[in-house]
Amino acid sequence: MSRFAKFEGSNKRKIVLHVGLPKTATTSIQDSIFANAKLLKQDHGIDYCVDLCDLADVKCTGHHPLAWATFFPAHPHSKPINGQIVKERLQLSDNIFLSSEWFTTANQLQIASIVEEWGLPTDRRVLLVYRNEFDHIRSSWLQAIKMGYSFLSLEEFYFQRYKPTRNTIADKVKKWAMHGFSVEVLSFDDLKKSGNDMAIEVLNRVYDIKIDQDKWGQLTASNVSPPRGAVNLYRKLIHLLNSVKPSFTASWTEAEYHLLHNKMCGFLAHIPFVSGKQDQVEDDKIRDDLVKLPTFFDPTQIK
Repeated sequence: MSRFAKFEGSNKRKIVLHVGLPKTATTSIQDSIFANAKLLKQDHGIDYCVDLCDLADVKCTGHHPLAWATFFPAHPHSKPINGQIVKERLQLSDNIFLSSEWFTTANQLQIASIVEEWGLPTDRRVLLVYRNEFDHIRSSWLQAIKMGYSFLSLEEFYFQRYKPTRNTIADKVKKWAMHGFSVEVLSFDDLKKSGNDMAIEVLNRVYDIKIDQDKWGQLTASNVSPPRGAVNLYRKLIHLLNSVKPSFTASWTEAEYHLLHNKMCGFLAHIPFVSGKQDQVEDDKIRDDLVKLPTFFDPTQIK
């Protein structure tokens, strides 16, 4: 597994960009670090730059506004951000940690531009957390339904949406390495096995520190997915609603879909669903297809 070299000398500026992957406890990690940012700076000299989370019209605990403005300006909550302001802010601290799964949308030209525009130090690093690919696909499918992007079955989602644009972990980090970023890849499953708060475990491993768990404020896990049976029934109800009155949901926003999803799935989750035969058939088809594809994570390809 790829690991960073140890950080050198306290006088050397350094920055770590945590870029996801989505659905690897990124929201929980961001919530936890945001809530404990003062402690992290005070005890370990690591600056989470909470002020750079507050640059959009929605509440964020990750640095999504920065990522949207720089890499994905088409996002509905994106607002222009002056790169000089970002540069000046990043120069206020010698040790920066930024986090947003939206950083993964950056292309090579955009990455090249921020190196200069943000005044990034020579010691710049990218952290990516990955998980078992099937679990990653299933979690991405659940998130797409939650946000109203798709109401396909898991099998349809895999073959129509995921597979055509699939990238290996090496593909995802190569663009950063090409522009002078060191790369570290951590396993979501290994992080969970530690039993620590995910944010604490990530920071301990990246910085080779030991955060005092008794001082660290613990939060409830965020963005937890409901049972699959509840989700399948919810998406079927949405399909029915759209077939009866398509104009009803035509102008819904992500936030409105999100709210409806949480309320309905929260109710449906109390029904004792049993995983059906069709679910297993779908899962088997996806797993059978995945073994024919290039390995999702090959540590020998991570430089």
